[in-house]
Amino acid sequence: MAQENKYYGVKGWLLVLCIILTIIIPLLRSTTLASSLREEVGYPSFHNPQEKALVILDSLLVVALIIFSLYAGLGLWLRRKGAVGIAKAFMLICIAYGLLTLTYPLIGGFSSYTNSALIILLLKQTAYYLAFFGFWYAYLCRSKRVEATYPS
Repeated sequence: MAQENKYYGVKGWLLVLCIILTIIIPLLRSTTLASSLREEVGYPSFHNPQEKALVILDSLLVVALIIFSLYAGLGLWLRRKGAVGIAKAFMLICIAYGLLTLTYPLIGGFSSYTNSALIILLLKQTAYYLAFFGFWYAYLCRSKRVEATYPS
């Protein structure tokens, strides 16, 4: 009888990643999206068409990220073929999204006061995205559990 690989299965840090992708990210992003949209509807602060277009574009991107997060997380959890590649792609897209948001002050047409505060916020957010999603990308590349659970 062959000895079972102790690293096989959706357990440990891999389970944590699945929970993050299927529950935590969608819940947090949905809550943030709903809050910001409610704020914009309740107190429309659009001073120019670029600002309105930017809020709509960002909202659509966030919805796409929520859906992609669920897809990647469920793929990992259910041990679907290609799930690791999809999860890695999600991590890279989230990093790209963080970098993209750094352009918002340039294209949003905000006041200089708003731009200053927004730049600081977006720099912090992008640094978080680079660290958080970079960590999980590296985990997917190097984990013995991932390698045992999703053979090439």
